[in-house]
Amino acid sequence: MHALADACSECEAEGVIPSEQLPSAALPVEYFPTPSEQANMKFMTEADIPQFVEDILETGCEITAVMGESYVIGDADLDLEEYLRVAPRIAEITMNYGVRDHLLPQIVIYLVSIGRHYPKQPDLRVV
Repeated sequence: MHALADACSECEAEGVIPSEQLPSAALPVEYFPTPSEQANMKFMTEADIPQFVEDILETGCEITAVMGESYVIGDADLDLEEYLRVAPRIAEITMNYGVRDHLLPQIVIYLVSIGRHYPKQPDLRVV
């Protein structure tokens, strides 16, 4: 069972999400590939970063550098229905671009350079 399905079941059991709001169809695939899947994935290149960011933004999710050290994809900001619509596309993007942990600094630099960072500071510049 997917982690999301476990979370939905736990929330329903605790009364957090009424059962009529839970998805009746199959839940989306996980965002994060298993270690065995990662072993067979390509490695994203630095040249892929702008299109990766654009593809994430096209889903309706934000992608933001945080404190100049990491980045987040804003799928948690979506309501359940929107999340269930978008999650398969984000999973597809993740699989298509492949492993990208080695590009964390470059992704952060790119996001800051296009103004997608938190906190917003007028003097935050890429050098």
